[in-house]
Amino acid sequence: MQLPWRHFWISLALVAATVSSVAADNFPNKPVRLIVPYASGNVTDIVGREVARALAQRWGQSIVVVNMAGAGGAIGVAAGARAAPDGYSLTLVAMSALAITPRMTRGGVPYDPIRDFSPIGMVATPYAFLAVNSKAPIHNVQELATVARKETLFYLNPGIGTLSHLNMELLSRALNFPTEGVVYKGSAEGITDLLAGRLQLTIDPVSVTLPHLQSGALRPLAYTGPSRHPSYPNVPTVKEIAPQSGVSPVWLGLVGPKGMPASLVEKISKDLQAVLATKEFAARMPAGLDVSATTPDELADQIRRDNDRFGRLLTELNINPS
Repeated sequence: MQLPWRHFWISLALVAATVSSVAADNFPNKPVRLIVPYASGNVTDIVGREVARALAQRWGQSIVVVNMAGAGGAIGVAAGARAAPDGYSLTLVAMSALAITPRMTRGGVPYDPIRDFSPIGMVATPYAFLAVNSKAPIHNVQELATVARKETLFYLNPGIGTLSHLNMELLSRALNFPTEGVVYKGSAEGITDLLAGRLQLTIDPVSVTLPHLQSGALRPLAYTGPSRHPSYPNVPTVKEIAPQSGVSPVWLGLVGPKGMPASLVEKISKDLQAVLATKEFAARMPAGLDVSATTPDELADQIRRDNDRFGRLLTELNINPS
């Protein structure tokens, strides 16, 4: 007797689910590739290598970190989107590459930030300091606003549409003070002019600002973290001084290509959350960076929210693709 079509498709779905479950149970049985869409030594690269070390130890399988820098992360992220959905090619992506870069690239990017990935989980959140050259007569945000209304203050802009640029625009709007950005190809190029006094302020990651705060060359005015930085307890958070500003930190998340079996996504996510929960992992993170574990659904929601939010902001600021 011929098998009814409905029963055939149900049977086929059950077989597919069983195969998916078996694949997840046996994963990984060969080396895994972790794409980091930025250069070696970048904070995302540092975090990526720690993720690779911790998961490799848990899985008993090697994880090879592959740096694919360029185009604001778009080159490496695109490579991750094109990979086979078998879990053996994952990408550690920064929020900007999914929420900002697609809108700031003329002609677009070769991936859809929402549809082309299987979110696995958030990994970490790097924070930043709003800081001024220590020779400037500015010791807090109130003085910053007062001086900025009397004379032009120049800030380090590491690229049009970068998070540092957008955060400075948000903060200046919230506190009603004007600033003038000087555009560089990155923070490393602009920091020399900031230290020399040719620029007056910046809002850059702790990995960039902390050494110069410690040397006394820069003075911190505010911190973008959820609470005050332990090394600078007298420096307020941005939420304290401008709670409605919309200034936000970047986040780093682990994604795979679209089409990964749900059971495989769940396994990798649970293993990721397990290693992120260890004291050892937290202790190995760079200064100014918090571990931020989430579920796949939570990361997917975050990606959608940030796409909407930054899309509106870029339109409001009339910032167009370069």
